Amino acid sequence: MDITVTPEWSALQATPRPPHLRTLFANDPGRAQRYLTQAADLRLDWSKHLVDDRVVAAVSAEQLGLPDVDDEPIPWAVVDAALALA
Repeated sequence: MDITVTPEWSALQATPRPPHLRTLFANDPGRAQRYLTQAADLRLDWSKHLVDDRVVAAVSAEQLGLPDVDDEPIPWAVVDAALALA
C-alpha cells in the first residue's frame, strides 16, 4: 500500500506546520510527558519533533485505517514518514 496517495496523506500534508520547538514547549509545559511513548523497554520521546495535536490527529491509526496498536505491531514506517513531514 502506497500511503502517499491516500486522502489521509493529503490531509497530513495540508496540516499547518507546527511552530518552533521552543514555542511548542513554552505553550505546553506537559509536552515532554505527553509525547512520550513507552512499550516494554522501548522508549520514544517524540516531543522534540515538530509534532503537535493537529499532526497527531492527522496520522492517528484510525485516520490511516491501521489496526489498533494493542492488537498489531506499530507501523513504524508510517510513524517515520509522518515525523519526516513535521
